[in-house]
Amino acid sequence: MPFGPVYTATKHGLVGFSRCFDHLARKNIRVTALCPAFVDTPMVRNMLENSPPKEAAMGQAAIDSLGGLIPMENVERAFMDLVTNDEHVGSIMRITNANGAEVHKYPDADAMKLPSR
Repeated sequence: MPFGPVYTATKHGLVGFSRCFDHLARKNIRVTALCPAFVDTPMVRNMLENSPPKEAAMGQAAIDSLGGLIPMENVERAFMDLVTNDEHVGSIMRITNANGAEVHKYPDADAMKLPSR
């Protein structure tokens, strides 16, 4: 998102941060990340209505490319699935209108062959 570099960097950081804790699943501690695209909220609508025209157009183009604003109910359903479904432990869930809820599972830290010191 060229119009939101701080937001973009923060979201990427949160995904990386949450991936660092997948090993806690063995202790029944669940760490996951939910990454919805643009959700139909007053904040997003305010951004579109009150941003300078160029930024508003870029924001609208990004929203349109992902299938439009996501209804909050879709995010709520995806969240409940993410936190109640044991298959999603250590996963990142991305939500867009275009593709729905997509779960990305990353390799378990124990399964990766890391060099010994």
